[in-house]
Amino acid sequence: ALDGPQVKGNVVSTSDEDGQRINARFRSLVIARSPPTVTEADGDSAPVNRRIPAALNVIVDALEYEDKPLGRLEMLAEPESEGWRLDRLAITNPDGRIDIKGRWRIVNRPRAEYTVSFEATDNGQFFKRLGYEETIVGGTGSLGGPVSWLGGPFEPDLPTLNGKLKLQALDGRFAQVDPGAAQLFGILSLQALPRRISLNFKDVFTTGFSFDKIEADVTITDGIARTDDFHMDGVSANVSMQGEVDLVNRTQDLDVRVTPMLTGAAAVAGAAVINPLVGVAALLVQKALGDPVEQAAAREYQVSGTWQDPQVERVEREPEAGATTAPGR
Repeated sequence: ALDGPQVKGNVVSTSDEDGQRINARFRSLVIARSPPTVTEADGDSAPVNRRIPAALNVIVDALEYEDKPLGRLEMLAEPESEGWRLDRLAITNPDGRIDIKGRWRIVNRPRAEYTVSFEATDNGQFFKRLGYEETIVGGTGSLGGPVSWLGGPFEPDLPTLNGKLKLQALDGRFAQVDPGAAQLFGILSLQALPRRISLNFKDVFTTGFSFDKIEADVTITDGIARTDDFHMDGVSANVSMQGEVDLVNRTQDLDVRVTPMLTGAAAVAGAAVINPLVGVAALLVQKALGDPVEQAAAREYQVSGTWQDPQVERVEREPEAGATTAPGR
């Protein structure tokens, strides 16, 4: 039985010919990460304990990790010939859940191979629990797929991180992000663009971009994340991105296209004041022509540099021969 400021609960440990088995039930558990140690042989990497962990059956009612109240933890894992099999690691709270399963192999070089899933019922509160306060407000979201890295089972190593993730978010708003923290959110929220945008949307981008939907497929190779199909549908504009983000060096090389929403609902609302039939007709004509006004007003940018100090350059595109609307990317 354990009772203290960082842990309250009971642990039962048994050993037999199959190894050690630990069953734990905690009412609360507080974990603080200790500073990494460096060996002289490795120079710039922390040592990895190759010993296969015991079989674990752990439930924590209230888990706190590095001052972050994560919620309830359930964990089932078993040792096997090549290492350790994680059958279930689930963290749940009122704002969402995290699910992880897979293997930690210690043959040759230690390597973690997992399938991860993040599901948020409130994006803002969920990211706040993870330590990213005031980055996003409201909405729902999901992120999931296979990931792997070299090293320990619960210590993702960015230079060797690989994976394929699918992102989706609905009905939220990016907050005005502090440039000193969570800089990647600043890129996604388009805070660096207002000084380059000639249209009257500066107030929208600087106070926080509201979106209806975000979708993207992301491939991570040795710590570099790439997407070719990032799409964000917003109240004031639609945004598409393609390019790379270096998670290790915190830099990016992205092509961004911003298409302001100048027609659609606004056109209908304005015309409907005079004549509802005229308003509907105006919308149908605009859509039939491919929203030429919006496409003509679209702007493209090259975003490079660091997350802390992104460099934004306007990209001019020549119209395609015979095109009736502004070209897409």
